[in-house]
Amino acid sequence: MHYTSKTVEGPRSFTGTHTLFLIRNDDRVCVAAIQDAGQWDLHWVVDPAYRGQGLLTAALRDELLPYLLRSRPWQQVTVSYGVAGEYYEASQKVARQAGFKAISTTDDEVVYRINAEDLVADPVP
Repeated sequence: MHYTSKTVEGPRSFTGTHTLFLIRNDDRVCVAAIQDAGQWDLHWVVDPAYRGQGLLTAALRDELLPYLLRSRPWQQVTVSYGVAGEYYEASQKVARQAGFKAISTTDDEVVYRINAEDLVADPVP
């Protein structure tokens, strides 16, 4: 699994910048993208031709989360039915399989968090 990052300015309603990670398979085909909106949220999308293959989960668990959690104490992701729509259940599965634990649940939204000490050998305090 390979990834490339690009820092982009956030939408006008947000301050700061966001980093976009492009996830490529072994054939160097871009199969997914993950937007790092800071420790409060990640946003992801997978090319329909590559859904259900575990590529996003592997990229999060094996590469991206260890990278992010070297410089922050935790990472959070919100899976919302209003955003994920028909992929609501699949996005929850990705979060859980990547190591996130649910910390808040409503009828149409689950907030997940993973702590650095759960994933990184020497996290930043």
